[in-house]
Amino acid sequence: MRNKAVLITVVLALASSGTVWATVASTFDTDTEDWLWGGSPVSWSATGGNPGGYIDVVVAAYGYLSSPAKFLGDLSAYDGGTFSFDAILIDDASGNQAGSYAFGEVTISDGTNSASTDFFPWDQRPGTGSWSSYSHDFTAESFNVTQVVWDDILDNVSGLSIQVNTYQGEEEYGLDNIVLVPEPMTVGLLALGGFALLRRRRG
Repeated sequence: MRNKAVLITVVLALASSGTVWATVASTFDTDTEDWLWGGSPVSWSATGGNPGGYIDVVVAAYGYLSSPAKFLGDLSAYDGGTFSFDAILIDDASGNQAGSYAFGEVTISDGTNSASTDFFPWDQRPGTGSWSSYSHDFTAESFNVTQVVWDDILDNVSGLSIQVNTYQGEEEYGLDNIVLVPEPMTVGLLALGGFALLRRRRG
């Protein structure tokens, strides 16, 4: 009975910690977390984010934010999860409303195949005054590829980027809370696996 209680405690601890461990996130509360803008370090602000710190980029036409290593590698466990980020228009020097049709397009690649999805329609692009939050399913269908191609990409992701464009002229944007969350069933399967182990030990 003691062994059962100990095993259940361990399984529940793993299940509860799995969500925290498995979620990949950049909150930018202490630094840029190695995100790059066109291959160079991005600018970072300690306050004014959503909340805390955030990264910002000045865009004359378009460019790409590239992720650090923690968003790369084997992401197969995240199939069916969600990818999200927050954005805000800081300075619209051109006098036009923020964004272009491809603003917020997220692309992942394994070096051979790639998959992309636009996170929001034209009329929901970020504006000034407050942060906007965007979320998208992390699935083959959402990224407009077949499941076979999607599986190949997720097995060994070598690049993940977020496109940032201007409508016209130069604009400055802030981004915060870039988060990749696994499919909710992952934690449940972990718990079930633990209980299956318990049943085998009892047998």
